[in-house]
Amino acid sequence: MAKRISQIIETQVWQWEQQPAAAHAPLPHSQQPMITISSAYGAMGADIGRMVAGQLGFDLFDRELVDRIAESAKVRHQVVASLDERQQDLITEYLTGQFSKEIFSSSDYLRHLCRIILTIGLHGRSVIIGLGSQLILNPGKTLRVRTIAELETRVDRIARQQALSPKDAHAEVLRRDADRHAFLRMHFNRDVADPLLYDLVINTTACHLEQAATVVRHAFETRFGVVRLVTR
Repeated sequence: MAKRISQIIETQVWQWEQQPAAAHAPLPHSQQPMITISSAYGAMGADIGRMVAGQLGFDLFDRELVDRIAESAKVRHQVVASLDERQQDLITEYLTGQFSKEIFSSSDYLRHLCRIILTIGLHGRSVIIGLGSQLILNPGKTLRVRTIAELETRVDRIARQQALSPKDAHAEVLRRDADRHAFLRMHFNRDVADPLLYDLVINTTACHLEQAATVVRHAFETRFGVVRLVTR
């Protein structure tokens, strides 16, 4: 797994080096337009994000990938090194002013996570799944999406996907939901289900994934236009 993550990041960094991050304006103004997707477990947010990224030609950073980058010093260095020194300084300045010292002093992981997500934001053209990215990136430059679905629908999906009994699937959905609530509460003191944290909330009980992806893409293009590669 670690080797696969490293290979993905090496490829990603190479792509970033071909199209360097734009702007030296102070963060958060220098961020490029982005999409974040937060999802109730079983509401198919990652699947929708994958479709949207494909439709827009964006990179996809799922929960596991971002988490591994934040935890691995070697891989983290590769990603941050894709920015020049001034851009790295801008991230440091922004983090210092945006989040209290008390939060970061209790969590080196959170500091690393924020640095990685902000780095991705400077490069732009990406969809990030979960991990509080909707609270870290500039809301003026980010389409923040939340996917939800009825509990029964989510339990049925997880039971089929993971070959679990209905009882076990129900327990797994509740456990994963609780983990995601706890993550945002512990690190950001926010409720992941608060609709005011999002620009768009989609109930995947009531629509097909292809329809949901089209809605997200249309909302992004309506707000930001067609995002083109940055050139210098």
